[in-house]
This record gives sequence, C-alpha cells and structure tokens, in this order.
Amino acid sequence: MSAHQVESWMHSMGDFGYVLGFLLPFIESFIPVLPLFVFVFVNVDTFGLFLGIIVSWLGTFLGSFVVFLIVRAFANTNVMDKVKNRKDVRKFLNFVNKQGVTPIFIMLCFPFTPSALMNVVAGLSKMKVRTFFLVLAVSNLIAMALTGVLGRDMHSILSSPIRVIIMVLILAGLWYLSRRLEKRFMK
Repeated sequence: MSAHQVESWMHSMGDFGYVLGFLLPFIESFIPVLPLFVFVFVNVDTFGLFLGIIVSWLGTFLGSFVVFLIVRAFANTNVMDKVKNRKDVRKFLNFVNKQGVTPIFIMLCFPFTPSALMNVVAGLSKMKVRTFFLVLAVSNLIAMALTGVLGRDMHSILSSPIRVIIMVLILAGLWYLSRRLEKRFMK
C-alpha cells in the first residue's frame, strides 16, 4: 500500500482518519521498530502541516508518557531489574540521575533518537512525573515539527530528484546528529 493510498483511505474515513493518525504514532511508542517518520509524513500530507503535526505529536507524546508510567509502575520488579542491569541502560540511567532532564530533552528533540530507551530510562530514573511530562511534551513537539516540515510536501519532494537528495541528506544529518548526541550522553 503506497503513502498516497493510505492518505486517500484516511481522508475517506472522515473524523476516524484523525483517530488512525493518532493511533499509529501512539502504537509506535510501544513498538519502536515502526517507522514514526512515515506516520508523521502521512499525517502531514493528509491533514495539512499544522493538524498533521498536532495529531502526530499527541499520538507519540501520549504513547511515550504511557510507556513511562508503565515502566514507573513496574520499576521495582524482577523484569525491570533485568532492564536496569543492562550496561547501556545502567550507564544512561546514572547519567540522567546525575545530570537531570537536559540530556533527555535534547535527545528527544531529534526524530531519530531511540525514544523507547529514553522513556524506559526516564521511568526508571528519579525524575519526577510532572517534570518528564513537560520535557516530553515540548521535546516531542519539536521532533514532530521537524519531521512534519520535512514531510510537508511529500509529493513534490518525491517528484524532483534534487529534492529527494536534499531530503535524504537532511534526514541523514538528523540521524547522524542524534547518534552523536546519544554516544556523547552515553559515555
């Protein structure tokens, strides 16, 4: 199924299209292998720049916050003890507990940061629920806006080879920058 077919299908669903546009990023919070940027592109192309970003932001923000709350609720169980003992999680958890919310905020602003890891680490950290709520709300809005602006005019981008190259370079740059930040904060 092509992106154009998905857009047509979502338009034909009326108001339920917004529900689907919300649910796809929401579900991605639980299944991080799903392509969030594709969902945002489709939402922006289907609903327009502003509404597409808002629908995507609400889905990913609320989904990520639910993941955080679930992890927080089960933080002292055997399963979470295994997660806490993973080397990468333990390193980042120690860093977040020492440095505060800034690293999580910065990393969540980039669309290609492993947000599932950020949500889990925040849930296991000493961070207050209200603080994470605010950090997540603002950083996810920035990430969805960046992604939405890139995907704003998907049809014209895909019809011009130079625009495709520019878009790929921008996405690769954002991906590279998020990986560098991840490595810097994980040291």
